Amino acid sequence: MNQGLALDAPSAGTSSSLQLATQIKDLLLQLQSNLFPKLRNEVIKLCDLLERPHSMLKLMQESQPALDEIWHNLDCAVAIIYPNGQDYALSKTNDQHTNELKSYRLEQLEIHLLELTRVEKKISPVCHRYYELQHLKDPAEDVDVREELHCSKFFADEYTSYALHMIDLITGCLKDSEIDLVQSRWASGTGSIDGTLVKLLRLINLKTQIGRERVHPLRIQAIHLGELLIPIIKLTRLFFRKLPRLGMNKKWPLFTKMSSAELDDLDYSAHDVASILHDFLIYLEHYSNPNNALLAPYDLLQAANHLKANLESALLKITVHIVPLIAETSSSLVQRDFSAWLITWRTETSVAIQQVVEAYKNFTSDIDTIH
Repeated sequence: MNQGLALDAPSAGTSSSLQLATQIKDLLLQLQSNLFPKLRNEVIKLCDLLERPHSMLKLMQESQPALDEIWHNLDCAVAIIYPNGQDYALSKTNDQHTNELKSYRLEQLEIHLLELTRVEKKISPVCHRYYELQHLKDPAEDVDVREELHCSKFFADEYTSYALHMIDLITGCLKDSEIDLVQSRWASGTGSIDGTLVKLLRLINLKTQIGRERVHPLRIQAIHLGELLIPIIKLTRLFFRKLPRLGMNKKWPLFTKMSSAELDDLDYSAHDVASILHDFLIYLEHYSNPNNALLAPYDLLQAANHLKANLESALLKITVHIVPLIAETSSSLVQRDFSAWLITWRTETSVAIQQVVEAYKNFTSDIDTIH
């Protein structure tokens, strides 16, 4: 192989866990600096060829050997880095002091690598089919060919674009800090929180439409409960956006003192919180329809405790493991300001959750009365 990758497995009888770990570390560095930049360039070249279908086959044939070798090297690398039966759970709780790629990162990397190798098998066939259809017959004269040509071009664009996306994710897994990786996953959670807020505001605005039409007997109470939920949604959204903004234009250390289990918890915290808030919204939306029957009281007390526990857990990890790093990446003044902000945020969030809990007790009392 001429890509310069150390893909030979350790010889039998001489290998050790330390040797294998060193080999994997070197291999990951070579993937980051060598293979993935080359692979990215080849996929971009293939994307460009899709816009030049008449010269596409010749150019594809010229670049195919290099692309095949890159894919082969990638398959070999995956086999070495991830032998069958890898169990991340064994190291997730005790790797906090490891200044190496932890299970948290390696697990994400494996998912992205396997996804990339999966889509790789689809790229060449669909690109070749697109070329064949260009020369099969005049698409303008055959509706079926025109439709298949359109589909082939669509999937060729989709697969190559997706491959580039996976390459970028893999590169991020290799070079980004643990804090950056965690925060990148928060984006989908805060997006879900945004969606819940929009739906809740729409539900609340319906109260202005309540006139003489028949409404659900608990419509007004549900709207009032929803109004009290708004500050919680805004505070949780702000919490998961504050730290990324704080770290803008700053380079976090590559590693933290968090274990992979703690990183996983912090990683999923935004999604977990978003799920709790959305479930609460679904329950309240039920009372916007006058034809809906009364529901058994939603266990909001448990949900509120779950919400508070999730936020407290995330807050503790940030306070213990991330706040001390702020002085290293920004300044002690920024660190003090952020610490003070966290204290204020925690107080306001606790008050907001308690107000919802008290309103919920009145809400369930009304349900019992109507029953």
